[in-house]
Amino acid sequence: MLRTLTFALPLLLAAPALGASLELRVEGGAPPTFSVGELFSLELAGAVGPDDPITLGLDVRVHDSAGAVSFAGAIQNEVLTSTQGERTWLYFPTNCPAQIGNTCIAINAGNPGFIEDPFEGLPVDQFSGVFATITAVAEIPGVHSLNVQTTSQSGSQNNFFGVPDFEGLSITIVPEPSTFALLALGLGAMGARRRSSR
Repeated sequence: MLRTLTFALPLLLAAPALGASLELRVEGGAPPTFSVGELFSLELAGAVGPDDPITLGLDVRVHDSAGAVSFAGAIQNEVLTSTQGERTWLYFPTNCPAQIGNTCIAINAGNPGFIEDPFEGLPVDQFSGVFATITAVAEIPGVHSLNVQTTSQSGSQNNFFGVPDFEGLSITIVPEPSTFALLALGLGAMGARRRSSR
């Protein structure tokens, strides 16, 4: 038994890193529940490192096919660097809201290798934290999914270091409190009228 553990321990220590990650979350870790008309912030956060697949460009979009939210803007943090040579990542303006559907392009960066050589990539330095912050307004009551698109629609090598598209966050939008109050008042009045008519 002891001999088995002795052989297993080096294998555990040599396990590879998990690789790049990306998640969509509410800023500050708040619950994903909002009132109609409420302004809220989301974060695209995760981790990357030099062992992740090389990418030539980043074009990360948050998409809401139901139109449940209106995107109001995005701020990307210029956190990607590379110590491999003198080149560094280039950042371009975000497009939020984008002209295509109800979409927010929140991360828009290019690997300088794409400009110098369309087939040459550049490793990225280790980073863990927030890549971009998105501001949105809750519009339609209900439970809705905000999806994250990490891969380019053009088929070029634009992706988030091997992370595929994913369903990013389920949010709940509730009517404004004043709407609830009016509804309760109306139901109360109907109940009182019914009782008085008996």
